[in-house]
Amino acid sequence: MRKPEIVSPGWSYEKAIIAAKYWADAVYVWVPFLSLRMRQNKIKDFEMLKKTVDDLHKLGKKAYLTINIFPRNLDIKIIESTIEKIAQVWADSVIFSDPGVFVLLKKYFKDKVKYHLSTQTNTLNWM
Repeated sequence: MRKPEIVSPGWSYEKAIIAAKYWADAVYVWVPFLSLRMRQNKIKDFEMLKKTVDDLHKLGKKAYLTINIFPRNLDIKIIESTIEKIAQVWADSVIFSDPGVFVLLKKYFKDKVKYHLSTQTNTLNWM
């Protein structure tokens, strides 16, 4: 039988590292600009996102990226350029809420990560 995995939110670099040090097997961090919780997200740029993911890996923990924004048709190009950037972060998994975004994730991440469809699933765009 597989051991359950404890997954914790990492709203900031500090909270992600504390969760990894004390109880979490994996930490999910919100991608800047692509989160429904943008106000709570203290990881504001790609450099901090990369540092957070790298340091979680140094602690032997998994890092999941959360892209749970509900993009409209006008947002697709912006989302694609953001996904192209974060594909260089080397996370273990991506949690996404819009099935259309999955097409973009597969384009840039290919099979380098595991994909999880969020419980907040919705779609508001043509993809």
